[in-house]
Amino acid sequence: MSVRYAIMLAAFWVVGSPASAIACPLHEPITRAAANGDVAALKAIQPQLVDEVACSDNLRAYVAEVIAGDLFNKATRSGDAATRQALLEESLKQYPHWRTYAELAALARDDNNRAVESRLLQLAIYRIKDGPAHHAAS
Repeated sequence: MSVRYAIMLAAFWVVGSPASAIACPLHEPITRAAANGDVAALKAIQPQLVDEVACSDNLRAYVAEVIAGDLFNKATRSGDAATRQALLEESLKQYPHWRTYAELAALARDDNNRAVESRLLQLAIYRIKDGPAHHAAS
């Protein structure tokens, strides 16, 4: 399944009911951006979404997870360790996924920082146990 198709399906799942879609004035731009795979547009909409009371928490979480997945993908393609770490930490601010913790643990291992590595791996295990196993970057 393509990432674009997965994003579009997730957008329809997040909407919930037609009433919630009508109530949220940002629903249409979010759905359009998600269908087009336009993460930059989602990033631009996100600050408005935080303050919009008519929009669901599921929609807020969905947008954050898509942005986090995009940051995660950029981090894994980056050759520079400092850039990878910055992107992964930014991804965690959006959505705390186990794969992000595991990647940060790998960076700590590369720096021979075993205390940080073990803490991050434990956080990854907690997310696997308590959170969803999928990731928008998958």
